[in-house]
Amino acid sequence: MPKAAKEAKLELQTHLLRLTAGQQPLAGPIRFDYTFVRAIKRDHRKDGDGDNYEKWLWDSANGILFVDDKQIVEWHGRIVEDETARVELVVREALR
Repeated sequence: MPKAAKEAKLELQTHLLRLTAGQQPLAGPIRFDYTFVRAIKRDHRKDGDGDNYEKWLWDSANGILFVDDKQIVEWHGRIVEDETARVELVVREALR
């Protein structure tokens, strides 16, 4: 994993830990919806593939938002552009 990706993963994990302080990770089937918002620029040839973003996000949230990413049974992801780069996500128990 490139250094920048490792640093971003640690930053996301720190943020998730702050948001979920005192809460246990979800233990059942998970629905995971996310949007990667990339900063607007002309050339995205050096950006990662969507599946790389997805794996990075799932690994970052593993053990914090849910016990294990094997619990994810539903997901929807997209990549968009905006002035400010960020990740937007909603994690909830999947309907049975």
